[in-house]
Amino acid sequence: MDNYIVRIVKLPRSVRGFTIPDENGDYNIYLNDRLPDADHIKAYNQEVQPIERGHYYDDTKTVAEKEAEVYGNSQKAKERNVERASLRGPDG
Repeated sequence: MDNYIVRIVKLPRSVRGFTIPDENGDYNIYLNDRLPDADHIKAYNQEVQPIERGHYYDDTKTVAEKEAEVYGNSQKAKERNVERASLRGPDG
C-alpha cells in the first residue's frame, strides 16, 4: 500500500505522464518513453505531488481545485487538462 510503481511506456507526444491508483492503494505512475531522462524526473515529480497532497482520495475538491493547489493558475494546469482530455478520447 502507498507504493509508487513507475512504468516507462509509449504515450502520445503531448502526454508526459499520468498516475492511476490501484485496488491495493499503490500508485501506478506511467511516464512517456519519448522523454529524455531529465524530463522523466520532472514528470515523475509532477505526478508525485498530487499523491503527497492526498488528492487521490479527497472527494471534497474538484480536479480543477486539486490541480490549482499543485500548479496554481498556470499554463501547466491548462496543459494537464488538455492531456487528460486527450487520454479520454473524443467521447470523453
